[in-house]
Amino acid sequence: DAVLIAGDIYDRPVAPAPAIQLFDDFISRVAIDLETRVVVIPGNHDSPERIGQFRRLLGDQHVHLFGKIVPNPKPIVIKDQHGELEIFGLPYLYPAEVKNLLQIEEHSVDAEQATRAMIEKIHEHSTLDRKVLLSHAYVTGCQQSDSEQDIIGNVNGVPADVFEGFS
Repeated sequence: DAVLIAGDIYDRPVAPAPAIQLFDDFISRVAIDLETRVVVIPGNHDSPERIGQFRRLLGDQHVHLFGKIVPNPKPIVIKDQHGELEIFGLPYLYPAEVKNLLQIEEHSVDAEQATRAMIEKIHEHSTLDRKVLLSHAYVTGCQQSDSEQDIIGNVNGVPADVFEGFS
């Protein structure tokens, strides 16, 4: 029903032209040729402003781009054989950005606090029982893939229980 892409579209915030063309070709083939929705969020290697560019225009073409985080997150709603489903996008979070956006008064905010605060906002704006969260984060307490590298001290780690309440 949809292809969900959880960030790191490119390997740097300002991607080279061939990488942008390859991504455009892929998205076009999926959305136009296969008539399948695409939902994309930026990862820590992407520029949220660049990934979110043209989101209103492309949304009409069933390509849904999340860019910068917003205080009032809105889902993409799709219908499948079981009814309606909300898809929320949660790009890679920078704790200081979340602190400023949500006007959190604590002196400093870590990755877990920032993620919990944004997920609370998502739950506030959810209206359906079935909801999926598309997120880009280093999640602790779950099985790690062979392609991941250990982050020393898990400085940016977010515990898996932060994501409870999603389908």
